[in-house]
Amino acid sequence: LSADDDPPPALEPTASPSAVAVAKTPKPVDPLYQAIWQSFIAKTPVMANYAAQGAATHRLVAFIRQHSDKDDPDSAPELAKQIVTKYWNMTQGRDKFWSKQPFTPMNLAAAGILDRVIQELRAVEKQQEVNGFIPF
Repeated sequence: LSADDDPPPALEPTASPSAVAVAKTPKPVDPLYQAIWQSFIAKTPVMANYAAQGAATHRLVAFIRQHSDKDDPDSAPELAKQIVTKYWNMTQGRDKFWSKQPFTPMNLAAAGILDRVIQELRAVEKQQEVNGFIPF
C-alpha cells in the first residue's frame, strides 16, 4: 500500500449482536412431579406414549397442589403419596374393574378414575375419624 491509497474498508460483522447463541438453562424439575413420576416408573417401567404420561403427571401435580394445604409445605407430597398408594392398592386388589386398570399417570388422571380414588380416600379418613372416637 502506498501513502496515497485508501485503507481497505472495515469488515462488517456478518451476524447481528442479537444473534449470539445463548445456552438455555434447563427448567428445574418440580420435586412433586419427579416423586409422582418415579412412583409410577417403579411399578410400571414400560408405558405407551411417555409424552402423554408426562402431561398427565403435570395434571396430577396441579390437582394435588390445588387440593393441598397451602400453608403446609408437606401437605402436597403427603396427599400425592396417599393418592398414588391408594390407586396402586386398588389396582392390585380383587375388584374386577380396578384390577384391570393400568397403573399409569394417564389412567389415574382420568376424571372418573381420580374422582373414585379420592372418594375411596375420603371413606378411609371418615372411618379413621370414627375409630378415633371409640374408646376401646
